[in-house]
Amino acid sequence: MTVKLKKQFYINGEWIDPKKTNDLEVIDPSTEEVCAIISLGSEEDTNLAVDVAKKSFTSWWHTSKEKKLELLNNLLQIQKILLLLTLVHYTHNKPMRVF
Repeated sequence: MTVKLKKQFYINGEWIDPKKTNDLEVIDPSTEEVCAIISLGSEEDTNLAVDVAKKSFTSWWHTSKEKKLELLNNLLQIQKILLLLTLVHYTHNKPMRVF
């Protein structure tokens, strides 16, 4: 099985490395093998994400109700597609490539 490395965080529109190494091996319960390694981050990573989120909240606060609804509906559609891809992947053992 190929182990996926997911060690970056998406903060402020870009993928960044964590400030400190704090990795976790993710176990696939069906095979009991390591399927991914993710970063749990640190307090510094959390503080950076919170600071950026606070700054973003100002613009979100001024976004119209209609635009917010449009964005949230788009997110819901993406989640539905990803769920469908995941189900096909696990039920038919087909590769899952989104991008």
